[in-house]
Amino acid sequence: MIPFRKSLAFRILGISIILLALPLLVDSFILVQKGYRDAIKDAKEHLIEKAYSKELPLKRMQPVKRPMLVLLENFLNLQTEFPDLPKPEVDTKLAEIAAERDFIGIFLLKLNDEGRLVVINSSIPGHEGRDFTHHFQLYDIYSEQTKEQGYINLISYDVQSSQPFILVARVVYSEAEQKPLGVLMVAGEVGARFETLLIPDEEHFPVDYALLLPDTVVFAASDPDFQFQYFAPIDKKQQPLFLKEGPQAKDLLPEKPLVVLGSKDYPFFRFIWNGEEQIGFIKKIMGNNISLLTYASKKAVFEQPMIDFLSIYGVYALILISGSILAFFLTKRMSRPMQNLSYVMGGIQAGHLEMRYKEDPLGYEINQLGMIFNEMVDTLLQKQRLAEEERVKRERYAKELLIGREVQRSLLPEKMPKYPGVDLAEVYLPAKEVGGDFYDVFIRGEKSEELVLAIADASGKGVRACFYSLDVRSMLRTYAQKYEAVQSVLANINKLFCQDTGDTGMFVTALVGFYNHESRTLRYYSAGHNPLLIRRANGETTFVDHLGAALGIEVPERGGDQSVQLASGDVVVFYTDGITEAHNEQNKLFGEERLVQLVKASEGQTPSEMIAAILKEVEKFVGDAPQHDDITMLIMKVQ
Repeated sequence: MIPFRKSLAFRILGISIILLALPLLVDSFILVQKGYRDAIKDAKEHLIEKAYSKELPLKRMQPVKRPMLVLLENFLNLQTEFPDLPKPEVDTKLAEIAAERDFIGIFLLKLNDEGRLVVINSSIPGHEGRDFTHHFQLYDIYSEQTKEQGYINLISYDVQSSQPFILVARVVYSEAEQKPLGVLMVAGEVGARFETLLIPDEEHFPVDYALLLPDTVVFAASDPDFQFQYFAPIDKKQQPLFLKEGPQAKDLLPEKPLVVLGSKDYPFFRFIWNGEEQIGFIKKIMGNNISLLTYASKKAVFEQPMIDFLSIYGVYALILISGSILAFFLTKRMSRPMQNLSYVMGGIQAGHLEMRYKEDPLGYEINQLGMIFNEMVDTLLQKQRLAEEERVKRERYAKELLIGREVQRSLLPEKMPKYPGVDLAEVYLPAKEVGGDFYDVFIRGEKSEELVLAIADASGKGVRACFYSLDVRSMLRTYAQKYEAVQSVLANINKLFCQDTGDTGMFVTALVGFYNHESRTLRYYSAGHNPLLIRRANGETTFVDHLGAALGIEVPERGGDQSVQLASGDVVVFYTDGITEAHNEQNKLFGEERLVQLVKASEGQTPSEMIAAILKEVEKFVGDAPQHDDITMLIMKVQ
C-alpha cells in the first residue's frame, strides 16, 4: 500500500494549499504596493490641502499695502527731496505714523555711491547709519517687475532676539531721471501670527508646518527644534549669499543642511528629520519671499494602512491554517479508497488474479474506477487470447508486406539503359502501404532501336496490386518487342489482363511511349493515365493528352498512336497522381498547375535536378500531412 505522504491525494492537498496561499501572497504584495501608492497619493493631496488652507492668512500678514507706501512717499516728498543726512523732524514724523499704525518701525534707506542701503531716518532711535543691504541681498529690487509692482515683501530677523518680522519696501526713484535714490521700508511684527498659523494638524495623520526663506532656511515652525534648520538651496547660487549676507546670521544655522532624499517631483520632496523620513510639500506664497512647508512622517502616513493590511491578512492566515488542517484530515480519509485500489492493483501485478476491489462509503468515483478495474481483471485472460491472435495476424501481415516490397522492387529496372541523344532520370517514393505504381525503361527493336518509356498505376493497395502491376510489366516487355504500334501493345495487354482480373474490378492506368533518337519522334498511347507533360526548349510547357481506357476495362479501341516531334532541349515528363494529388494538412491538393510551373521554371536543369526541385516543393507543400499514394516520376530530356 502506498503511504499517504507519497500518495496522489497528499500531492493534491499540497498543490491546493500552494494554489490557495500563492494568490494570497501575490494579492498581499499587490495590495501592499497599491496601499503604498494610495497612501503616498493621499498624503500628498492632504499636504497640498493643508498648505492651501494657510496661504490666504499668510498673504494677509502684510502690514501695509502699496497705496500707503505711495502716500508716505508723497507725504515726505521723497522723489524730489530724499534726505542725504539724518533729519530729526523726519524721524519724528515716522515715529508718529509707526505708533498710529502699530508698525515696528519705518525706515528711510539711502542708496550711497557704493550701492549700499544705509539708514538715514528711522522711527526707532539709534538706527541711523546702519547698513540694511543684507535684507535685500537675495532680491533684485531694481528690476522692472519690482518697479511695476511698486513694493516687495520679505521676511527677516532681529539678529539679537531671533524674532522674525515682515518688511514691506518700496524703491524711491528720482522724479526727473527715474534713478533709484533709496528705499522706503515698513517693518511689521509677525511672530504671534506665525504661532497661530503653525499649530500642528492631527487630521488623518500628524502634519507639521514650517515657513522657509525661499525654499531654504526654516525661520518659523510648529516644531521649535525645526527652526533655523536649512536645506541646501534648490538654486545653488543662493547658498553663499545666505551664509554671508543672510539676516539670520551664520551662527544661527546648524553645521550641515537637512538630508534631502529626493526632489524629482518638486514641490514634493523627501528629507530626514529626527531620524525619520519625512514627506514634504512646498507652497510659494505669492507676494512674499517665503514658502510654506507642510510635512509628515512617512511612518505616520503608513501607520493606519499597515494596521489595516495586517488585520486583513491576519484573518486570511488564520483561515488558511485552520482550513489546511481540516483539509489534511479530510483528504487523508478520502484517499483511503484510492489506497485500497492501489493495494488490489499491486496484488494482481504480483499474480494474485483472484483479488478484487471492494466499494468504500466515501469512494465515489474511485468505487466506479474499482468496478471497472474488476471487470478488466475478469476479461484479462480473454484479452490475452485476443492479443495473441492479433500478434499472429500482424506477423502474417508483415510477411505479406515483405513479399509486397520484394515484388515492388522487382517492378523497377535495376539501372537505366544507355540510349543516344537523351538524358534520363527517375524517382519512386513508396507510401506507407505497398502500392502498385511502377515505371519501366528499356530498348526495343533490332535495326532501328527505340527507347520504351512506361509508367503505370494499379488501383488499390497491398500485395494484390503489386502482383497485377508485375503482370502488366511482364506483358509490356513481351509485347513491346512483338508489336510496332504502342496502341497494339496496350490492346493485347488489356485482353490478357481482363481475363486475369475477371470481375474483381481491378484496373491499371498506363502511359507508354516509343522514342526514336534518329527522328526525335515520340509515339505514345495513354490507357487512362495522367497526361504527358512536355516542356519545349523555349520554355513553352503543355500537357498532351490521349483518352484511352484503363487496362482492365473492356471497351472499343479508341484510335491509334499519338506522336509528338521533339527537338534538342525538350523535356518529357511521365508522372503518377501521387504528385498532383499530394495534399497538405488543410487537405488542399498540390495540383497540376504547380507541377507545370515547376517544370516551366526548370530551364538549364538536368532531369535529376528537375526531380530534386519538384520533390522539394512537394515536401514543402505537404508538410507533416501523411501521404497515401506512391510518388513516381520519369523525365527524359532530348540532348
